[in-house]
Amino acid sequence: MARRLSRLARGIVMTPNVCGGRPRLAGHRITVQNLVEWHERGGKSIKDIMEGHDLTRAEILTGLSYYHNYREEIERAIRQDEALIKTIKQEQGTNPALERIERLGLTLDLALALSKYYHEHCEEVDRAINEAGLDESTETPLEKWVKVGLVDKASSPEE
Repeated sequence: MARRLSRLARGIVMTPNVCGGRPRLAGHRITVQNLVEWHERGGKSIKDIMEGHDLTRAEILTGLSYYHNYREEIERAIRQDEALIKTIKQEQGTNPALERIERLGLTLDLALALSKYYHEHCEEVDRAINEAGLDESTETPLEKWVKVGLVDKASSPEE
């Protein structure tokens, strides 16, 4: 069961084993950290985030408000993810998968959720990719998943 936070954070939940227990938008697997990375750091407009992830303006503003009230907590999580990616790069050299994740504007948590969703629904996803006519030779599975809307499906919690 999702643990709801204080009135200040209405619309934000933290659930063990969902998005690593990080604060996320209720009803989605989109973390506050995702919103910060897309909007605050990546420069995406609220409108673009709304359209790209099937979110309302209110949901996005709730997440950004949570960030501004708990900035140090979210910044610490971002630094931890950046340190993990840096460590992986140092240990393995250039990692094309991590580079694609970064280029597509995904967080590591969301990329892992995509992979899990794919493995649980591979026939449905493959059918969507085929119907979309995506080029096998020039696009990675991750790029195809983003294009067929798998991000939105994988972002919906299974609560």
